Order: sequence, then C-alpha cells, then structure tokens
Amino acid sequence: MLPYAVLMIKFEFLNKMTLECRGLEPTFSAVTFRVKKDREEEVSAQISGCEVSFLDYMNRTYHTIKLNEFQIERRKDIDDLKLDTVGFELYSPEQQFRSELLRISNDYMRYIEEKLNPDEYETGKLSGTEIAISLDTPHLWKKWIENDVDEFLKLYWWENDLENHVISTQTVTHVYIGNQFCYHLFPTDFELEQILQKAVNHHIVPVIVCSTMPEFMIDTYQKRFMNFINWMQKSSYRDKLEVVINDFGIPLLIEEMGKMGNFAFTMGVLLNKRKKDSRMMISDNSQTSVNAEFYQKYLEQRFKITGISYEACGYAISFADRTCKNILHLPLYQTNTSGFCTTYAICKNGERSKQETVKKCPHYCESCQIEYVENQNIRYRFNSLFGESMKELNDFEYLRAITKNDVDRLVIRR
Repeated sequence: MLPYAVLMIKFEFLNKMTLECRGLEPTFSAVTFRVKKDREEEVSAQISGCEVSFLDYMNRTYHTIKLNEFQIERRKDIDDLKLDTVGFELYSPEQQFRSELLRISNDYMRYIEEKLNPDEYETGKLSGTEIAISLDTPHLWKKWIENDVDEFLKLYWWENDLENHVISTQTVTHVYIGNQFCYHLFPTDFELEQILQKAVNHHIVPVIVCSTMPEFMIDTYQKRFMNFINWMQKSSYRDKLEVVINDFGIPLLIEEMGKMGNFAFTMGVLLNKRKKDSRMMISDNSQTSVNAEFYQKYLEQRFKITGISYEACGYAISFADRTCKNILHLPLYQTNTSGFCTTYAICKNGERSKQETVKKCPHYCESCQIEYVENQNIRYRFNSLFGESMKELNDFEYLRAITKNDVDRLVIRR
C-alpha cells in the first residue's frame, strides 16, 4: 500500500465540486482508493472528470494526468469498517496512466530498498525503465508454469549467465510469450492460459510475440487471437493485450476480425531491419526507416503501432523520437533467419541444403543445435543465427543514459 501523497486522485463532480483521495494499491492498469461511506453514491454516479498526480521520487515533483477515459468500480473487499470508508478501483486504458503506475511502483520499491539496506543498496538502478524477460522456447515457458515466479527468475538469470549482473536486480515488469523468428514456437492453448494467468496474478504485463505469417498459418493465427480474446473476457483482463508483430498481415487480419480494439501492436525486430553481423566491422548504420517521422505516423495510423523494437548490435544506433515506445533487445541480435528451417533439414533429411516448408514441426531444436566456431561469436537457435553484444550490458552508464533519454523497455535474452 502506498503512503500518503505518493499518488493522489482528484475527482470533479457534475455540480463542479471536487474531492481528493489517496491512491492505495496500484496495479499495471488500475489503482484503488477509499472514500467516506456517505459519499459512496456520489462517487458511483456523479463524477464528471478525473486527474491523477504521481510523485516523481527522483526529481521531487509531481506528474499530473487528466484522464479522458476511465472507469470506477466498487471494491467491497477493501472497505475499512473502522474508518467507515468504502473502497473503489479507478481503471483507465490510457498508456500514460499505465506507464506512471508502473514507474511509481518501481520508484516506491526502490525507496524501500534504500531505507532497508542503505549500505548494501546497489545504486545502479534503471528507475522507471520496463524490464522484460522472454519465454521464446518450450523449455522456458514450461519452467515458468512449473515454478514459482521468484524461483523462475533466479533460474532465468542463471541460464542467461546474468545472475550476478546488476540487470538481475531490476524489477521484471513484462514477460514476452512466443518467438519472433519461428511461428511454430508458441505455447499450446492450455499452456498459454496458464502463462498469462500467472503473469497477471503477479502484476507482470504479458506480451504476445508473433513471427511471420505464411498463408498456411492464417487459420492458426485466427484461432490464436480468438483464444486471446476469450481469455481476456474470461479473466476480466481490461487492458489492450500487447502483441509484437513481425508481419504487417497480422494487424490486417485482426482488423478483418473486427477486434483491433482488443490489442496494442509493437513492431518486431524483423520489421526494423538494419545491417548487423558479428563477423563484420560495421562502422555506422545507425538509422533505419523508423527514424523518419512520416513513417512513424504511417505505422501508427495504418497498423496502430505503439512501440518499435530494436536490437543492441555492437554499434551506436539512433532511436525514433518517443512518440511511441522504444524497446531494446539485448544482448543477442539476429543476423539471419531461414524461412525453411536448417535444423529441420539436417535432422529430417540429413543435409542442410535439403530445406523445405515445415507445416508440422516436431521441435528438433529442443534437443539439437548447430555449433559455430567460437571466435565468430555466432549462435544458432531455432531457425536463426544470432550475434551477441555484451558492450551495452557491461556499460551501465550507457544503459542508464539511453533508458533516461531514448529507451522505455529492455528485453533481456541470451
């Protein structure tokens, strides 16, 4: 529960009178509050406007947002009979409101850590930055289902060889579900529901990850998105579900389904192309098409893109203006992706040259892997080649600078 004056809510009523309330418990899309019992009916039916003020702990000021879209619901489970107060929940789908809720939760946890461990507290914190992990293989999403979240995170950082890195001390705010490079690497319907529900129960924002969409996968994608919508209705998930797309056909498919209002789209790394290869010296390839303002507007208007994905690839890159979220994946970066899986060709046909379209995948990549010469700094996973750049993770001042000025979210996967 937040202390007094950290989050304040100001309501305006139809009669122009106002009421200020203290925000109590934030989630990633709502915050609870209480009012005196004699004002219950007034709050339930006569509110005409709402402003929310969030304390900026680092800069000792407030960020105030006037909400255009909001809902207020009665919450009897947080009534305080001793104080004769009744509980409510304020919900808004607006992105700025959600971002501030996330920031203030992280800031408050940082404040508590500083007070509890003043001598041991690690000053290297990325305050206000979203931190995401990626469940991109069956191994990882099964571990997520089987283990407690805290235990899973320990395992995740250990498997990524980052258990002693400062990044492992950050609060994980998002979990990516699925694979950007292979459309066959996606949980079953039963697994997906378990993954989503566990994330929501622990106040971690789920992000659905989609790869490309060949014609024979259109029906599969339609069924997946109907399953997402059914889960949202079943679990009363009121936010737009974030979806990473690597094929512009996906938002068009959802538009045909008449379900655009249920989702928020992020442009994946396959659609934000740039020259990157650990085997080559690339001096400057910092800008891509997404740096053009007119293209950003086109993406937002035509495909409802709210975020753009980048990869840390060993040299400085220019991020788009923050009209939408900038999301940085690190330390792995994709260099090549095969539409006809090389691992499948070797395991099924005995030769990598005998590649074919894979319509039913037995997931050979779970037990087989192609090895490359170590000094090439190349890894083969799924159907793709990846380079690795630890330069950004090892330079914490750089990380702190880009998350302050350019980057809203870091997605960590090795």
